[in-house]
Amino acid sequence: MRSALVVLSLLLASCSYDLSGFEFVGEDGGTTSPRVDGGGSCNPFTSAECGAMTTCSVLVRPATTVARCAGEGRGTPGTPCAGTGSCLPMLVCDAPATGDGTCTAFCTATRACPTGMTCDTAARTPFFTWDGTDAFRCR
Repeated sequence: MRSALVVLSLLLASCSYDLSGFEFVGEDGGTTSPRVDGGGSCNPFTSAECGAMTTCSVLVRPATTVARCAGEGRGTPGTPCAGTGSCLPMLVCDAPATGDGTCTAFCTATRACPTGMTCDTAARTPFFTWDGTDAFRCR
């Protein structure tokens, strides 16, 4: 594992990436691997686990919800998205089982929808659930 991290570090160094703004958290709680798109999960309600210049980006598919620290996307509610890192912060990519989805606003019991939208709490099932908190679509 350590040799893989050394190789990764050398590759990143040769590309001149500046990772100084990222929070590094390893599987063991140590500081070994960056939490950027493709690694680690985060809380979509707070983004607290994500480092500078990243947000907790969420992809919701019928059978799974994936949350990852990623760069801020540009997708607004209703625009197409291709997974984590596609939508603006506090939006999720609502996708079918395969293929692209749509950036969608969500709400919880303590988080309201954007102005002009209402929280669809009448839905039979939540849009997604994270750490025991139900989230619903804003319509």
